[in-house]
Parts: sequence; structure tokens; C-alpha cells
Amino acid sequence: MRNAFSYLTLTLAILGLGGATMLGACASSSAPPAKVDGRGTDGGLDGQPDADPCAGKSCDDKLSCTEDTCVAGKCENTLKADACLIDGKCYAKGQGDNATNSCYVCDPSQSSSAWSDDTSLCADDGKSCTDAKCVSGKCEHEVQLGYCLVSGSCYQDGAADPNNECQVCDSGSKSDGFSAKSNGAACAADALSCTDDVCDAGSCTHPVKSGSCLISGACYADGEVNPTSDCQGCDASAEQLAWTTRADGSACADDGLTCTEDKCQSGACSHPLKANTCLITGSCFAANDTNPQAECQLCNPATSTSAWTNKAGGTPCTSDGLACTNDVCGAGVCTHPVAANTCLISGSCYNDGDNHPGVQCRRCIASQSNTQWSVTPDGVACADDSLSCTDDVCGAGICTHPIRSGQCLINNACYAADAQVGASTSCNSCVPSVSQIAATLTDGRSCDDNDSGTGADMCLAGICRGFNGWTWEWSGTDTDTALHDVVRASDGNIWVAGSFVNGFSENRGLMARLSQGTVSNLTLVTAPMRSLHHRVAVGDNGTTRWFNGIAWVNPTIGNFGGANLTGVWGRTFASTSAHYISGDGVLQLCETIDNGANFACGTYSGFGTDNLRRVVGTVMPSGAPDRLWAARGSVAEDIFSAQGGSTVLSKAAPEGCTDSAGSPCGNSPGPLLDLWARDANEVWAVGNAGLVLRYDGAGWTSVQIPTITGPEAPQVNYVFRGVHGDGDLVILVGERTWGGLFYDLIMVVYNRALDRWFDVRAVDFTNITDPRLASWRLNAVGGPLTNLYIVGSKWVIGETQQKALHIARP
Repeated sequence: MRNAFSYLTLTLAILGLGGATMLGACASSSAPPAKVDGRGTDGGLDGQPDADPCAGKSCDDKLSCTEDTCVAGKCENTLKADACLIDGKCYAKGQGDNATNSCYVCDPSQSSSAWSDDTSLCADDGKSCTDAKCVSGKCEHEVQLGYCLVSGSCYQDGAADPNNECQVCDSGSKSDGFSAKSNGAACAADALSCTDDVCDAGSCTHPVKSGSCLISGACYADGEVNPTSDCQGCDASAEQLAWTTRADGSACADDGLTCTEDKCQSGACSHPLKANTCLITGSCFAANDTNPQAECQLCNPATSTSAWTNKAGGTPCTSDGLACTNDVCGAGVCTHPVAANTCLISGSCYNDGDNHPGVQCRRCIASQSNTQWSVTPDGVACADDSLSCTDDVCGAGICTHPIRSGQCLINNACYAADAQVGASTSCNSCVPSVSQIAATLTDGRSCDDNDSGTGADMCLAGICRGFNGWTWEWSGTDTDTALHDVVRASDGNIWVAGSFVNGFSENRGLMARLSQGTVSNLTLVTAPMRSLHHRVAVGDNGTTRWFNGIAWVNPTIGNFGGANLTGVWGRTFASTSAHYISGDGVLQLCETIDNGANFACGTYSGFGTDNLRRVVGTVMPSGAPDRLWAARGSVAEDIFSAQGGSTVLSKAAPEGCTDSAGSPCGNSPGPLLDLWARDANEVWAVGNAGLVLRYDGAGWTSVQIPTITGPEAPQVNYVFRGVHGDGDLVILVGERTWGGLFYDLIMVVYNRALDRWFDVRAVDFTNITDPRLASWRLNAVGGPLTNLYIVGSKWVIGETQQKALHIARP
């Protein structure tokens, strides 16, 4: 127990003596001896001495100013009493910081870990007004009270700056520089009588005295005038260091002109004109004075005071001696404009409207020109050319003779509109809408061929000819012979299809070739034949025939099931001969490439069970098939159409047409009877009750013919059974009821080039009460204009029977 107490006492003594103590792991073997505590090394009581914790360890920190010991296994490094440890280095008491030449020293009494100030180390700066002092290791020299240290020199309070009399030492304000004297303190004079000499903000200043000006180094009294500019002066209240502009209106030097005033204006001596005067080229003039060199100019101060002003236009001036001129000022000169409603041409006067004495259609027209002859207005009468169809009027300055509206002047002869030009057989007419100076060929117009043996004379292909008519039957026992269709076939000849009742009362059919009154190449068949075109003829009970170039033969063409066939249209496309065949509830396209030996037929649809009376096709410019049309032959007036390549017909607009309200082919009694097409943009359809329809590429329209609207036979009294075209003509044939008395066989002609319908031609007639009225028919028209044929039938009274009728041009 004593040993343990002695160890505790030693430890406390080490911690309390010799200054700071630093603890750490022991580094030396100078440790106290081991003690016996009766415990084992593991802390148990075993009666054996414990091991010494400082044995073999060293606590030396390598610093000369510390005591290094090991206590209980820990190092203690205690600073010695007469030393300092600063920034890891040892310093002896009184030792300074020689490295920085400062006034720092080691003074353990103040601090053993930091430098201490030592004023005794500060050297005197040699200034009588400063005291040396060590502050934070640096020597400073404080200025003594009542002194200023300025630029290294000492000054007592009140001492003046030797370089500036307006600054003094005032240590109460600052001790390191001079302070400014009070503003207003006197200072050295500048030798100018108009300035004060006083300190201001530490400087000697020389402000200008009140009521004076200092300009360019010279003094001037208030109100004194600038000796070099009489419109400037000294105005001390406005500006003391520069001249002030004198008030506008102040008098200044005279310029010697009576029409000017001499007064200051904006600081300069000006000479404005007096009211109602002008100063022109250096001379004075009163208002309204005339220019001595130009009678149409005057002094007008309201316009200009420095230049002559033109007198008002119209002011009288010297006359030129001409009665048709006015002598008046204009634009400052004396002018002589021509008076209103007169002309001055080549030095002579004329009144408005006077004609040129030697040239027609020239006159004085003052509104256009009063110095040259003007063109007489178009339409004013001039010399007569003695022609009744011309007007004699001025036009574009010459006497012209334009042909009057609705008339022609051809070969210096006058003609009324539609008048025939030339001999009675001429087909030339006056058609003003086409030409007023040349005859127009008017195919379709009535004419006279001077042949009493012909009738219904008409211009066709530029030639006036009438028609001849023939009746015909195959044998004396036939009855009810009729021709139903006519066409120029593929061989270039005119062929017809017809029917007759033989002596056995059998209804039969025929094909024959026509040449004027001659009927040849007769082919008889067992059923009436209704239509033919190109190389195919069709008829009742599905009957068909093929023209092989020599005769009509009977190959198998399609399968029509006994249907009555009423229409055919054909054309050869490349090496294929194609024919569209229509009838009761049927439309087929039958084609052959081997001259009729074999046919391939395709069936069309879209029309139900309707009777398709006629069919017509069109051809593209390339020669390929184009659009197809078919006309319904029952009561309704439907028109069906299909584009080339399609086998479905449609009556939808615009290509089709339906019998319904608002449709062009609607609400007319009776069926359509024939179709004809020029191309895909012009198709015609005709039928009962005067029905005429035309397709123009955009849709169908109903045509009203202006030449048949008279009360004796309005269009509804017509039945058009055939339509055909060639060149510019479209020809319609059929019958009409005229005035309730006659039943006429007629044809009507439309000229496409002239867009004109010509009068109806009656080729034969009977009474409306004729019991055989149904025998009178014109069924078809065909052929070129130079070889035109119309076919049908009529009742021959002397033979009491119906015969075939054909009409042709000789």
C-alpha cells in the first residue's frame, strides 16, 4: 500500500511541475520498478509482481526545451520553465525571431507557445513628433498629439502647407496630412479687378464678382456689348464667363436697304424685310409691283419676298390679234390659249364641229385637240357608196362602209340573211353569223334543182338536188312489204332490211341492195328483218345473217332464244369484226376473226327484261371501242350506256338517261325508236311525240326544233323513226300530223356547223282519215350525203296494197 501511494504522489508531482507536460508512449527504460500487487498478469491475485509498463520504452521527443518521462506506460514531455515552444521550435527566454527582424521575443511569463511584443527592440525613426512602439511584432512610430506627419516632415497644429496656403496641420482632423482652411479665407490675389481671392475646398480660387463678367481673360461690366459682335453682351445674371445673346429686336448695324429692318435675331444681326415688300435681286419693291421685265409677274410677299410671283392664270395680257384665242397670263408668261369650243389649226380659227375643208372624217373637236384635226367619231355619216346593205359612216378616221347587221355584201351585191347567192340551184347563202363578205355553203337548206321530176329539193354536200321515190315488192302476190333499215355496208353499197307477207300469208324477211330505183341481190329469210349495220342483219325470232362480202349467209351468231332482234351496230377493230345486237330483253357483243365462220358472244346486263330497240357504239381516235349506248324500245324513254370494256349497262346520268321527272328524256309519251352517234361526245336519240335527245359529252338534253313549233304541227305531233348523220348534217325522218288534216312523211335537217335547223321537207302525204294510215312510214335514213337513202312503206291505192318505199337522190 505504501508503494502504491508513493507512485500516485510521484505522478501528481510530475503533472504539476515544470510547465506544460506532453503525454505519449514511453520511449526509454527509465521507468519506476515493477510493483507486487498479489495479482497475476491477467489481473488476478496471484502474489507475484506485475510487469513494468514503461520497461524498454523511450519518450524522447527530440526537443531540447522539454523534460521527457514515462508515467504508467504513457510519455509526458514537459516544457522547461525558461523556454518557449513556438511553431514546433524551441526558443530560450529572451530569444527573438531573427528570421523576420521583428520585435517578437520568447517571454514565458506572457506566453510559452507564442511570441510576445518587446518595444525595447524598436529603433527610433529620428522624427521629433513620433514615438516607437512594438505592435503584433512590428515596430510602429505613432504621431504625437498636436502634430502632423506629412511627407516625412513634422508640423505643429496650425502650421500651413508650404505649397498650398489654403491647407494647414490640424491633428484633430487628421495627423497624416494637411486639412483645408475654412472656405472664404483670403488667399493670394490674381490681379483681376472683377474677381475675389478666397480659399474654397482647400484651394485658392478667384470667383467673378457679382455684376461683372470675365470673358477671354478680360473684365466687363454688366450690360457691356461684345466689341466684335453687336448682338452679344455681358449679362452677369445669365452667364459671367461667356457672352450672352442679346434680346431679339435689339438694334444692330444698318444694311442700307429701305425695305429691311436692322435688329438682332438669335444672336446675329439680321435684316428682315418690312411687311408688304419684296427684296428681289438686291432691289426693294412694294407689294403688287409688276416685274419690269415680265408683265405676268409681280411682287407678292404672301408667296415669296425674294423672287417674282406669277400673276394669277387668266390675268389679261397683250393680245396676239387672233379671234379664237384668249390673251391671258399663264405660268408667269403671256399666253394665248385657244378659246373654248374653238380650234386653232395651222394659224386659222375654226368652231367646234367644223369639218376639215378637204379630208373626210376629220373635224375640229375641241375636247380632243384644239390645235390639230381630230378623228370624226365612229358612226358619223360620210359619203354614200350607193349600196343598200352598207352604212356610210366614219370609222377610225376614214369614211367606211360596214355591212349592216343581218346582211351580206358578196361580189359587190347585197343579200339579206339566208338569201341564196347565185343561180337557183346554188347552195350558197348569205349567213352573216359565218361571213358577211363571202357566200356560206348551207347544206340542209331548201333549194330548186330545176328538175320537175324530183321533190324535196335540198342542198347536200354542196349540191342542190331533189329526191326521187320508188315503191317496190318482190312479187305480185306479196302484201304489206316494208323496208325497216338502210345502211351503207362494209362493201360500200347501200343495203336494206325489210319484211313482206307472201302469197301464203307468211310473214317473211329480206335483205337487198339499192341503186336508185333498182333493187338487186335479194336475200329472203323466214322472219322479218329489222336492222342491219356493217356486216350483220337481225330480225324477228333471233334471226341473224352475216355478209361475207358477196352475199348474206347464215352462220350461227349468238344464242338469242327466239327473241325479236331490232338493233345492230358493228365495226372491225384490227382483225376482229365486232357487232352489238339488241332486242327484246337481250344485248350481246358477238365477235369473229375468221370472216363469220365462228363467233364468240358475250352477254350484257343491267337493263332487266327491257326491249332494247336500238344500239350504237363509238370508236376512240386510236380505233379501239369506246362508249356504247342502247335505247329502250318499250313505253319508257330510258337510255342505257356502258364504257368500252364493261358489260354492265346503266341509265345513270350523265351518260344515261331515265324516264323520270326532271330528266331530259322523262315524261314523254311513247318509246325511243332510233339512235345514231357521231362519236363519244355526240349521240342523238329520237322517238314518238317529237322526242329528240342529244348527248354532248356532258349529259343528255331534250331538243326543241325551232322550225316545227307552228300551231299546225307542233313538235309533239311528230314521230321520228330514224336519225342519221354525215358531214355537218344530222337528218331526222318520220311522220307528222299537220293541222288535223294530213299525215305527212317528212324529214328535218340540222346543220351542226351553223347550229341551225332547216324547214321540214314533206316527201309524201295522205289524209288523216285514211284507213291505211299505218302503212305510211319513213323508218330509216342512211348512206353518205352524196348517196342518201330514206326507206319505209306506203299504201298504193291503185294496187290496194302496202309496198316498200325508198327515196334517193339521183
